[in-house]
Amino acid sequence: MEENIEEILKNTRTVAIIGASKDRTKPSRSIMRYLMRHGYKCYPVNPTAETIGGLKSYKSILDIPDEIDLADVFLPSEKVIEVVDDIINKKVKVLWMQEGIINNEAAKRAREHGIAVVMDKCTMVEHVKLRKKGLISSRPVLENIPEEL
Repeated sequence: MEENIEEILKNTRTVAIIGASKDRTKPSRSIMRYLMRHGYKCYPVNPTAETIGGLKSYKSILDIPDEIDLADVFLPSEKVIEVVDDIINKKVKVLWMQEGIINNEAAKRAREHGIAVVMDKCTMVEHVKLRKKGLISSRPVLENIPEEL
């Protein structure tokens, strides 16, 4: 089932970055920074970090106090199944597995609970494509983006 990426990115406001890295050079950090610069509210999720790039980090998506529209997963493919139940319990609308990440079992479980699924695609790349086509525009930045992000 192919999800409508344009609609997903237009309707998303809040994003949990699951597997956000403490390492500033990792894709999770640059993609989180990009999303924040384009008006998305991002919440890093990493059970081993108190903060990531100057933002409070959450041990689990369930610890985030706000509703989450999209879970952007930066975990190895085989680890996605370990977080899918938390994503389901949080009532997230979209499970997005980044480029190179595919887990059909996790996708099936999420879809069984009404969650849209995107696999093996980068949120930033897809947003840029849609912006270049004029199909989506950036929103105002919602918060100060820490320098260290």
